[in-house]
Amino acid sequence: LRLLPWVVLAGFVGNFIQNLIYFILGRRYGNRMMEKHPDWKPRLQQVHGWLARYRSALIVGMRFVPGFRVIGGVAIGMSDVSPFRFAVLNLIGAVLWAVVIGILGYLCGHVLELIMGDIKHLEVPILVGIAVVGGLLFFVHRRRRGKVVATQNS
Repeated sequence: LRLLPWVVLAGFVGNFIQNLIYFILGRRYGNRMMEKHPDWKPRLQQVHGWLARYRSALIVGMRFVPGFRVIGGVAIGMSDVSPFRFAVLNLIGAVLWAVVIGILGYLCGHVLELIMGDIKHLEVPILVGIAVVGGLLFFVHRRRRGKVVATQNS
């Protein structure tokens, strides 16, 4: 795939829509979600505190923090941020994210290619090795699980 425009465009569209969905979920179902998951309350309160201080920066930057996108989007949806303001800042953030991540992925791919060289001739043995190790791990796990169940039934 070509970095520009397709990779960046796909990243932008996916990121924009994903954050918009979390915002809408927070706006529509935030209180019900809080009732079902009271353990979320401290994190949501923390996000609301940050939102009061860093509103625009938080909306733009939340997508760059792993594990923060979902709770951040829901918390912002539950806040008084207008849908229009969120959409504009989400658009800016999604463009920044798509460009930064697209370029980093492109550069990392080139660096890996330089480091590893052409390993095409090793692809099949590597895949076979992964399949064998995965099969063995599955077999050992099933066997141990069977012994635990048998011990519990005794």
